[in-house]
Amino acid sequence: MKPRLIACDIDGTLLMEGQTALPQELSALIRRILDSGIVFATASGRQVVSLWNVFAEFGGEVCHIAENGAIAYVGGELVHRVSLDRVLGEEIAETMLARPECELYVGGIETCYVKPKNPAFVAHLKNNLLFDVTEVESMGEISEPFLKVSAYHEAHDPDGKYWMRRFGNRCNVVVSGTDWVDLTPLGVSKALGVMAICKHLGIDSKDCVAFGDADNDVEMFNLVGHPVAMEWASDAAKAHAVETTSSVADVLSRILDGCE
Repeated sequence: MKPRLIACDIDGTLLMEGQTALPQELSALIRRILDSGIVFATASGRQVVSLWNVFAEFGGEVCHIAENGAIAYVGGELVHRVSLDRVLGEEIAETMLARPECELYVGGIETCYVKPKNPAFVAHLKNNLLFDVTEVESMGEISEPFLKVSAYHEAHDPDGKYWMRRFGNRCNVVVSGTDWVDLTPLGVSKALGVMAICKHLGIDSKDCVAFGDADNDVEMFNLVGHPVAMEWASDAAKAHAVETTSSVADVLSRILDGCE
């Protein structure tokens, strides 16, 4: 059956480590998906500016769920936003700044705020992830709401358990890929972003396909009718999927074969 919406994680799913642009094969498949009348949405922990950059060739045709579901866009229009309590956000941020093993990331609407311990972190955000980055000396310099506060662990060993123990009763704590732990408002996940887009467009979430590879995709997998995990996905993600794949392109091609 032809899905009405396809939601796709980015890092580790659509883009592999080191990739900063869509491979030509995927770009062509997404164009065919859109031309067939299926909505295509990103569903990522990235900021929306990064997603706009990666998918620039499609403009507002592609929907975007960013900051792990704290924000969503349809046709370039903001249709959903949830922010952390400011006092809690600043407490989380100060805790991360005090821990030498991690870098602090505060997600705003169209920029992120950092107080880097290592300049390589800023370079990674700008050059590898295509983020808009604002460096600050204190949290008081940030005038907009905190959508998400994240810890980046350069050593590829994010300590999700520590953050769960410390803040898990006051916000969502989820490991995102291999380097990040994301803290968002209670109830916020990629699923909330998918729900917002579905409501805006009049789509039943069971008529959706979703791709992902990490724990932060589980809620989205539980929402949609056909969740697909990458073969290298976390155990939690695979446990909530109906199939696994080594290639998003293969599954998209199969979907198109059933539509055209």
